[in-house]
Amino acid sequence: MPTPLAGFLVGTAFGRFLQVVLLATVGKVLLGIGLAVVTFTGVTIAINGLKVAFTAMLSSAPADLITILQIGGFINATNMMIAAMVAVTTIKTVTGSIKKLKFS
Repeated sequence: MPTPLAGFLVGTAFGRFLQVVLLATVGKVLLGIGLAVVTFTGVTIAINGLKVAFTAMLSSAPADLITILQIGGFINATNMMIAAMVAVTTIKTVTGSIKKLKFS
């Protein structure tokens, strides 16, 4: 036997209003979370591909060149730039401001 409160929430205009508002809100939240996950995953895959390509490029370089790059801090600077791109992507994904990805 249904309770009087359940009958009130289902059978009245207030119940219908509550149902519409909850469905719309939950739907928008789930859509936003899904788009954020897809965007972040895509950017993460792209940045990992960039790291793999960079590592492959450096592995075919002569040892003297790699030593000079390490002394000059080039490898650390590259890691910092990639970390900055990940941070920018994370912040833009969380705030929902990604329209077109530009790292500038």
